[in-house]
Amino acid sequence: MKFSILLICGAVLLSSLTTAQTPISCAFCMAGIAQINQQILSSPDMQAQMGIQASQGCDQITVKQTRQTCRETLNTHFNTFYTNFTMQASNSPTQMCINMGMC
Repeated sequence: MKFSILLICGAVLLSSLTTAQTPISCAFCMAGIAQINQQILSSPDMQAQMGIQASQGCDQITVKQTRQTCRETLNTHFNTFYTNFTMQASNSPTQMCINMGMC
């Protein structure tokens, strides 16, 4: 729940930036993304919350075998995925804001 709220707030923040095509929007975008990233990395239960939400995604799969495979994959590889995702250069605030056209 906390993760969902964080992402929604971030999306609202960033979507408001797209309408304000000002030079400060790039800096504002990077500050916002940096704050979101810091919250994700510093929250001890954020990884568990993300895992729960990903698992709930598996529950939406209608084919039983595929649903079970999804859960097994998450159970086996989620920690590695989470670590790799949070450490990717392409997920840096600067690169994310560039990708969104803010910088």
